[in-house]
Amino acid sequence: MPRTEIVVPSFGANSKKAKLVQWHVEDGTAVRIGESLATLETRKVVMDLECYQEGILHHIIREGELVEVGSSIGYLTTDEVEGEDERCQVTLELTTAEIEALDSVRESTSREEFLRKCLQEKLAKSDHLRG
Repeated sequence: MPRTEIVVPSFGANSKKAKLVQWHVEDGTAVRIGESLATLETRKVVMDLECYQEGILHHIIREGELVEVGSSIGYLTTDEVEGEDERCQVTLELTTAEIEALDSVRESTSREEFLRKCLQEKLAKSDHLRG
């Protein structure tokens, strides 16, 4: 599951720490772009952190704690799986007779239904041969 850190931004040359005043979103809650996540405070600035990516918010730092500029106060996760594609590729080796039998079904069904039927037919025949 991809993870995006929520980092304390720089408030200027003199500000090295900030206080996490308040979380605006509970831990484990889905957030959207533009939503205010938390309020940070330095000696000179009070700032709300906005969400720049959709995901599920996970807190690392509690309200009232001091955090250094550049450190993570939480992170976002998404349902996506890195490096993987949700699609599946299947290769069917059909005989001429199987293709002709399936062609009769093809005209009356959608592409997805036709391919599902091809796969079911092939799997049924391979199970019958094994069993």
